[in-house]
Amino acid sequence: MKRRLGMINVKIYILDIMISKQLALVLFFFILVIVAQAGNEPDTDLNNNIQKNPSKPTTSSVIDQQSSSNIEKNIFMKYSSDEHLLSLLQQHSNPLKQIIITIIGGDSYSLFTWDWYERMHEISNDTNKCHCFIIAMDEIAIILAIKQGVPVYYSTFTFEQQLKWINTIEARQHSLYRVGHAKFNTAAKIIQMGYSVFLSEMDVFWRANPLDHLKKPIDIYDLQISDHFGSHPRVNVGLFFVQSTTASIEFFSYVTEFWLRYGKGAYLSDQRVLDALLKNYDRLDKIYLKAIKSAPSLNWTTHVFGNHFSHLMTDGSAFILFNQAAKLGIRSKMYHGNANAKYFTVTISNTNMKISYRNLLIRALLILQHTHLQNRTLILPAFASNLTTTTIFSQFDVKKFLLYWSDERIRLPNFLLHETTRSIPITNISFSLNTPYENINGILNFAVESIPINLPAPTSQFEVFVRDSLLWCSPPIDGGTGWCIHHPKDFGATMELLFACRGDPYPPCANKTEKNEQFLHRPFEYRKTCFWIGIAVLISFLIACAIIGIVLGLTLSSSSKTTSSTTLLSSTSTINSTNSTSSTSTTTTTTTTVAISIACSNTGRGVLAFQNQTTPTAWTSYSRTFTSTSASHTILFGFQTDGTNSFYLDTVSVVDSTLSSPQLLTNPNFENSTTTPTGWTVSCEATTCGLSAANIANSSQCSSGYCFESFCTSGRTALIFLSQTFATTSGNLHTVTYMLKRTNIGSSGFMAFYLDVI
Repeated sequence: MKRRLGMINVKIYILDIMISKQLALVLFFFILVIVAQAGNEPDTDLNNNIQKNPSKPTTSSVIDQQSSSNIEKNIFMKYSSDEHLLSLLQQHSNPLKQIIITIIGGDSYSLFTWDWYERMHEISNDTNKCHCFIIAMDEIAIILAIKQGVPVYYSTFTFEQQLKWINTIEARQHSLYRVGHAKFNTAAKIIQMGYSVFLSEMDVFWRANPLDHLKKPIDIYDLQISDHFGSHPRVNVGLFFVQSTTASIEFFSYVTEFWLRYGKGAYLSDQRVLDALLKNYDRLDKIYLKAIKSAPSLNWTTHVFGNHFSHLMTDGSAFILFNQAAKLGIRSKMYHGNANAKYFTVTISNTNMKISYRNLLIRALLILQHTHLQNRTLILPAFASNLTTTTIFSQFDVKKFLLYWSDERIRLPNFLLHETTRSIPITNISFSLNTPYENINGILNFAVESIPINLPAPTSQFEVFVRDSLLWCSPPIDGGTGWCIHHPKDFGATMELLFACRGDPYPPCANKTEKNEQFLHRPFEYRKTCFWIGIAVLISFLIACAIIGIVLGLTLSSSSKTTSSTTLLSSTSTINSTNSTSSTSTTTTTTTTVAISIACSNTGRGVLAFQNQTTPTAWTSYSRTFTSTSASHTILFGFQTDGTNSFYLDTVSVVDSTLSSPQLLTNPNFENSTTTPTGWTVSCEATTCGLSAANIANSSQCSSGYCFESFCTSGRTALIFLSQTFATTSGNLHTVTYMLKRTNIGSSGFMAFYLDVI
């Protein structure tokens, strides 16, 4: 009986094990089904278009575990929100729901935010509002605007927009990309909110309210945009007005999307993109046309807005740009001051002052401004005997200095050279800590020896600001340029401070940027063309070698013959003679320059530059560049006057920028002339005016000494031309600079000035 019971117990135990295995197997399959169903659930990530790689393990982010309230602590995002933009429009637009915007950031333009805002206030029809605000492209620009009380909107990229980027690591063109995004995306948002927007870049200085000079009737046009006054056919993306219409909203939404997708890393120009999408002059590459739908149309027109602005072209330096605006008197009145304005400075007679003492002196002046002279603006001392030859830009890093001390309370030394400044009274006096100086208007010129050097700083942080901002770069030698002039274009100053960068050719000291623009041509599309071009070049080279061989053979066989070669621009004669009784051979070479023939016409060749009757009446410097295509070129100026006013030209210069060559022109300043421009050729003078229309002036109209004057009493539409031929190196970049002004006697007739190099 016990054996049977034992056998029964064993069977039951075995049965229990079998049942347990079956249950475990069922449970295992049940878990697999749950896991499979979980894997088939849709992805709920922000970017539902991105597929996760199942072969890679997933990790949990700390951000995913935080609440949304903790994530949104970036205060800068407040300034980029649509709610903030709408609030700015509601507060600052005019009764017609129009607003003016400009763009800052990425370079030294941000330093002049205060001055631009004050200038727009002055030309506004509303004494309390300028109907404008700033578009900032980076966080530094936001901070500078907020510190100076300027309303600002932050143009940045949303997380969703950045997920659409393909070229996410291309940093070299990121600044240009942000500029285009700030223009197109901000304009699109504003008009979508029912407001019309006038975009005016920072290098445009207005003499009148641009909103008062729109093309009428306003409602006809969706877009009014400036052109380039004949210098080239593209529209000017730096100056346009967009009316809030259905067509404009659709068009600028399209432009924004195009720029977002293709602008980064493709070296696109915002101006060429807009011009192409408007179907004006440029055309999109066929690769783009295959990938996107065609741009919607809108009713647009070019418009000059009454010519009530000055577009001061520069080499990109905001300091040079705003200095030119100051010379013309079109910076804000707050900058120039009024009868009750208060300034102070010191005059330095010792131009060999050591850098250590210069630092101590400026430190003392800054301390005085923040303590005893709080209501006065500091004019920096020059530390040079002649500001026209040795500017403060060539002595220390002005960009970094103004970043710490602000253009609102600081004036650079050339402020004393401006015409509007010369009327401010100057009081020469010794400084005393016991004198308040509250009742003395104008400029207090303190004796430098009266300035106490060892003043205590207001705070410890003040000393850090002084130390960081005073970065001297070169001794103040008359005529010296120094290497500091390049700092506004890169971050070399900061690198020099933190590292030993001077002369270091490697990053980050060598901050190089590429200037190629891949817009109309893609290399892979033109391989066949390049192949046949190479074949053609090779054949041409072989033919040229054969011709040279034949010519050399003829020359050697007949050395007594005279050979001459003539080109369009110059002729060279070579005479070989051999004495029959001597083995000596004498070669004489004579070179003469022949001016090209200029055809008289009613239109000029303004390929490099064109200006009209809005040319400033004060001497203004201009600069243009061209790449040489031959061994010699001719610089050609064209003048058309209105019968009352004259054009004055001076200080012309052409140099080889690649070789840093000396002056290539003869008598470029007209100083070797008394009645006629020596070394220059005047054409079409008699045909145009029937009298002397080209003169050498020696009067107060000239910037110094002699200058060239073009004047025609009859006011003909035909032009006179001034030209000179000069030698060049083919393929090299050359720089043309000149100074130009016009008289302002009162005539409103049309005037024209043209510049070209042919």
